[in-house]
Amino acid sequence: MKTSIRMTREDRRIQIIERALGLFREKGYRGTTTAEIAEAANISEVTLFRYFKSKQEIFLAGVAPILQTTLAEVEIVPGKSAPEVRLQALLLNRITFLAEHHETIRLILNEASVLQSMGQTDFTQEIRRLIGSILGASGIPEERSDEAVRMIMGTLLSYLYLPETDPQRIRRHVEHLALILTTAYKE
Repeated sequence: MKTSIRMTREDRRIQIIERALGLFREKGYRGTTTAEIAEAANISEVTLFRYFKSKQEIFLAGVAPILQTTLAEVEIVPGKSAPEVRLQALLLNRITFLAEHHETIRLILNEASVLQSMGQTDFTQEIRRLIGSILGASGIPEERSDEAVRMIMGTLLSYLYLPETDPQRIRRHVEHLALILTTAYKE
């Protein structure tokens, strides 16, 4: 006879979100039903709705922490550090975060129109704004910023679709990219 351990409310909530994210990654937001989420979490749909009012609420609960952390302004090294050092630290932080959460970030990008219809900010524009502020803090002139943003966006996309887990390889790439950007785009 199968016995189950009763989960705390918070543990059950986390379980539902994790199972739902797996389905959203596999089938997309529109392709996933609440019945499938409930089944994946081994609960009834009625129980699911005791935790979340809608599929949208489940989706947002799963992606919001990643969205907020991805778009957070980061101050990793003091502002008095050399521009190349600041740029390296910021890029390393963001690329490492992206590498750790690439599946969810890819889901967010794939479902950008769904998120916008839910009243969320345009993720790609916010990423562009964040990169622009990183570049500005690194001494790259504003008139050259568009080119540099494209280089960094290309790098981010490469880590998103070709994930790298070796921290040394990530660090080496970031060092080279920061050197290229700060050398090529000096004022």
